[in-house]
Amino acid sequence: MPTHGDPFAKGASGGPLLPVYQLELPRKVTAEGPIPGFVRLSDRATGWLMIACAGTGCAYRVPIIYTEAMLDSVRLVMAMAIGKLEVETADEEIKGLEAAAVQMEHLLATKLATLTPGELEAYRVKGANLDPWTQDCVDQAANGTNYAIIWVEHQLMRFHRPYYPGFKPGLRPHFYSRLQRSGGGEVLAFDLYHRSAGIGQGSPIRAMPDPQNGA
Repeated sequence: MPTHGDPFAKGASGGPLLPVYQLELPRKVTAEGPIPGFVRLSDRATGWLMIACAGTGCAYRVPIIYTEAMLDSVRLVMAMAIGKLEVETADEEIKGLEAAAVQMEHLLATKLATLTPGELEAYRVKGANLDPWTQDCVDQAANGTNYAIIWVEHQLMRFHRPYYPGFKPGLRPHFYSRLQRSGGGEVLAFDLYHRSAGIGQGSPIRAMPDPQNGA
C-alpha cells in the first residue's frame, strides 16, 4: 500500500471522484512472492504492479509491473529532459515528470503489444466496445494518478505529491490527473488527454495551473 494514502478516495465532495470502481492502487510485488493470478507467469517480476486503464471508461484493466529497469529508463528520460542527473527544484522536477509520463505510456504500449487476443479479452470489462489502444479522460486520469503514486514511492518525485483527479463539468465533462507542489503548494493539472495519437506515441504532456484550483 502506498505510504501517502489513496488519491482516488476523495473528491471535492469527500467521496470517490472517478467513475472507476474496484481499481487497486499500485503496490510493490516481488517475483518470488504472491502475485495475483491475473498476471501472466511470463510477466512475474519485482516492481510496482499497476492496473492500467484503457478502452475508454477503464474498459480494459491491464496489469503491468514497472520493474527497476523500466523505472531506470524513466529516470533517464527525466535526466535528459532537464539536462542533468539530479533534480534540485520543483520546476526542474515537473519538466522531468512531463517526460516521465510519456515514457510510462511507451512502456504500457509495449506491454499491450505483447498480449494475445485471448488475454485482452480476459482483461476486458463486460460491455466494452472499443479497442484497448483507445483511451478517454477517465483512463488517462486514472493512469496519470497511478504513475504519480509509483513516482513518489520509487523516489522519482520529491517536490510534488499525487493529488486526487480533477473534474471540469459542462457539456463536455472532463477528468484529468493532478499533482500538488509539496508542502500544500499549488495544484497542477497534469492532463494526458489531449494526445489523440494513441497510447505510447510520444505526444508531449504539459503541466499547467489547475483550472479548478484544487477543488
